[in-house]
Amino acid sequence: MTNGSVEPTKTDNETNANLQGPVFDLQNDSGERLQQGLTTDQNGKIKVDELAPGNYQFVETTVSVGYKLDSTPVRFVIEKSQRKVVKVSITNKRNHVSNDPDNHSQTPNILPKTGDGGFGVTLSILGVLILLTCIYKYRKKN
Repeated sequence: MTNGSVEPTKTDNETNANLQGPVFDLQNDSGERLQQGLTTDQNGKIKVDELAPGNYQFVETTVSVGYKLDSTPVRFVIEKSQRKVVKVSITNKRNHVSNDPDNHSQTPNILPKTGDGGFGVTLSILGVLILLTCIYKYRKKN
């Protein structure tokens, strides 16, 4: 019986750019942690050797800044007498600012757009016009 290898690659789901820094746990098919702290390199890759034939999964535990944590298990199989490295592709979505107070994922340093005018400016102008009209009518009366 020959042990196998796996090589997951972590990329951005929109640009396909390789992501350095996400951290994974390697688990067996029942969720038992076999290895932890597996961090992607500058090419977005991790390589794990000497895996006995069986079912495994990677679970993301830490993401790159600006990305959403996706702890959904990514499953793969090491077959008996397997000679080729199993290639696993894992993508990450960028984290967009959320108004949800229960969203505890990492958020980028992006501030919401505010003060774009709109209804508040219209009300202010209307208020000034009403005030000027009242002053004009008061002076005209006296």
